[in-house]
Amino acid sequence: MRVVAGEAKGRILKSPRGLKTRPATNKIKEAIFDILGPRTKDAYVLDLFAGSGSLGIEALSRGAQETIFVDVSPQATDTIEKNLKTLRWERRAKVLCVKSCAAIKNLADRKQRFDIIFSDPPYSQRISTQILEELSTSDMLAVEGVVVTRFRKDEQVPDAVARFRAIVRKTYGDSRVAFWIANPAGGED
Repeated sequence: MRVVAGEAKGRILKSPRGLKTRPATNKIKEAIFDILGPRTKDAYVLDLFAGSGSLGIEALSRGAQETIFVDVSPQATDTIEKNLKTLRWERRAKVLCVKSCAAIKNLADRKQRFDIIFSDPPYSQRISTQILEELSTSDMLAVEGVVVTRFRKDEQVPDAVARFRAIVRKTYGDSRVAFWIANPAGGED
């Protein structure tokens, strides 16, 4: 797995051993960041269910100000910390070894806001809608921010969840990627 573009383009990233994580392929990362475009520059990023950290690290490589990585697995967070150290980006990132729902609550309580939030939960959990609901009530998404979710293509995720609505949906193999923004009125359509 490599960094696709930006400051660390071509750098190889470590991945946690085993089959519990499924890092985004280079094709999926490239597609996500092509859609995000210049919004990544100077962004504050939250990478939930971070696994190897490939999405958050890609954001840093493309000019994000800071990324907070969240994963419940000590092996995953250790891998992310090693990748950050190799790239010398420890000061531009924080790594939290906690459940994503607990991190959302904690970060919201601290009034943290993010321009980009990645959510890539394990496919078997089928909790994409639940995470979007949690994020919606947390008020963590900055004005004009975007939530990017990756989920199994057969997981049923509606076009609107709480105060978010999907603006882009793409399918890549067994993955679906959706981009969400807050409805202007803050409610459902």
